[in-house]
Amino acid sequence: MSYTALHDAETLEQLAAALQAGADVDAQDFESEFGRTAMMLAAERGVGMLRALLDAGADVHKQAKCGENALMHAALRGPAEAMRLLVARGAALPPSAALPTDTPPAHAEYIRGAQNWTPLHRAADARDFAALFALLRERAPLHERHDGAVASPHARMRTALSIAASDSYACAAPVDERCLALVRRGPVWSVESHALCPADERTAASARALMMGAKRVGADGKPHNIDIGPATGSDGVERFVPRAIWNKIFRFLIFEDGYHDACPAQRMRIS
Repeated sequence: MSYTALHDAETLEQLAAALQAGADVDAQDFESEFGRTAMMLAAERGVGMLRALLDAGADVHKQAKCGENALMHAALRGPAEAMRLLVARGAALPPSAALPTDTPPAHAEYIRGAQNWTPLHRAADARDFAALFALLRERAPLHERHDGAVASPHARMRTALSIAASDSYACAAPVDERCLALVRRGPVWSVESHALCPADERTAASARALMMGAKRVGADGKPHNIDIGPATGSDGVERFVPRAIWNKIFRFLIFEDGYHDACPAQRMRIS
């Protein structure tokens, strides 16, 4: 197969038109000596076209005739942002020895440091809040921090927390305070993260908002306060459950206190 419209695309508009026309996102130019995909070419140019191809389903593991994948193209001739994006999307990291000798030193150092990263490390490096939240939610028990250290020649590239907190390792993106607070405190429920939480926790949070200290507008158009009402027992007597008890119930259902080892001062600082 020769070059396709995707290989020839020089702008996002041209790329989008080729994708809409049904171009094979993983087509390789086998008529040349390289057998490259459009993503390999895009990895050398920047993140806009690269992201569009990845979002369209391009295979991040596809290899050219010589065995190089898109990440190796980005490491040799692309920007650091392209490398980080490919790593975040799960690209296989080539052994350091496999990198061409003219690979920029910072790019080679990044590849060496990230060899043993898990998906959580990769998400921290990408400053991807949604991915970090989902991955942290998968860990059990949820209320305990997991160090998750891996071997790396760079001390700041060994844990998700050290990665999220640093812009000093090779090719690091600027620190994202939202992501840093997330890794430090845990994937806690908040109004901002509500949509990312499991359905049962969203239901509990919504119920609490409806039942405790809410304001509503009645049929007469006047605002009024509502709160948890009395519960009727089997004896037919109405009794109030103290708000403190309801708070404990909801705190059991909703993860919002953060990791047990987070000190109060740290919680206040990153809330």
